[in-house]
Amino acid sequence: MKKKYLSIIILMALLVNVYSQNTITDRVWMLKQVENDGNTEAVYQTLKFKTDGYVQMQGRVFGRWSHNKKENSITIESRMVEEFANVWVIKKQLKNELVLESGKTTMYFSEYDIESITAKNKKTQLVGIWKLEANDNEQETKYIKFELPNNVLIVSINERNNSVEPGEWYSINNKELVIKSRDYSFRGTNKIKSISENKFTLQNSDNKIAAIKVEPNAKNREVIKFTDNNNSEQEEVTEVSDENGEYNNEDTQEESWTYVEPKIEYLKKLMSITYKKSVLIKELDIFTEQQEKININFDDEKSKLNFNDALNSLTTDYIDNSNIFYPLKNTNNYTKLKDEEITVPAGTFKCNVYRAEYNYGDVITRLYMIADKPGVYAKIIILEKKFDKENYTMFELTNISSKYK
Repeated sequence: MKKKYLSIIILMALLVNVYSQNTITDRVWMLKQVENDGNTEAVYQTLKFKTDGYVQMQGRVFGRWSHNKKENSITIESRMVEEFANVWVIKKQLKNELVLESGKTTMYFSEYDIESITAKNKKTQLVGIWKLEANDNEQETKYIKFELPNNVLIVSINERNNSVEPGEWYSINNKELVIKSRDYSFRGTNKIKSISENKFTLQNSDNKIAAIKVEPNAKNREVIKFTDNNNSEQEEVTEVSDENGEYNNEDTQEESWTYVEPKIEYLKKLMSITYKKSVLIKELDIFTEQQEKININFDDEKSKLNFNDALNSLTTDYIDNSNIFYPLKNTNNYTKLKDEEITVPAGTFKCNVYRAEYNYGDVITRLYMIADKPGVYAKIIILEKKFDKENYTMFELTNISSKYK
């Protein structure tokens, strides 16, 4: 008798399991494609038919639904997404597959399986950061970052601002992938024309997309930051000792930097100063790099130096005898941090290191003033607060061009 009851219990459990696998309720379905009057469109949106009668798309409720078992159909009511508001006949319902039909429109679903999505995406070799080689907009640089399981980030950079578009990506097979994003370049179905470890070519409609792989190069950057209280950077001041072992953090800067005249006399001998400018893309953890050349001209009549607009507009032509940071703009809000020997592309230099604030604390800098080259900075790090973002820029000295050889 016990064996008979045990067999019944096992059978009932199996039936419940089969039913739960075949029901559409409270399972996440991936709407892969829609056929409408002979046209096929890849959609790749998630839907969930909840037991409370609501239906969700991408995790957000957009309407209500009901199941008519007798008619074997689903009714969706929605004002937000009118395309779904209809009576849908269940043409196929399996464990991992669902097909709904209404008139000339057919929707094809598969069960949302994150492990399967991850495995397919991983096989594409696309995981990582890629820089587009060619762009219709010559003033714009574009990057795309593919992550597992299926997140994608598209970053566009131009002179005015940066835009970041998040999205999702799905590998259909070895020849196609679907990208869900507001960015027009990649949105929709992309055919994989070629792919290797360092380069790929995609075809999106009539748009050919070629990109090369880039590695994160900003992981070990120097960190400077604002505080919530007073917008000033929290730095630990390093005590610097003189030859007698006495400590003084306020007056250890070289005399040639204390006064303007030695800086003017040294800078007059130079034609230009060149820096490598690195701008951080925080979302990708990489620097974009370019050369920035500062031309130096001496005005004999006015006895002053003229600089082209450079270093994020921090340079100044105005001579102020109290400005120890000249040729940068003057500020009274600064702190001596330490003396340090650093290496940049132009060489190795002993520097006086300061933190200085500008623009009422919305711009903070870390300044590496070369001790024996008054007026020349080995490195400048700038952190600028703009609205809800912080822009990180670094200048590293690459060349000093003298008028005299």
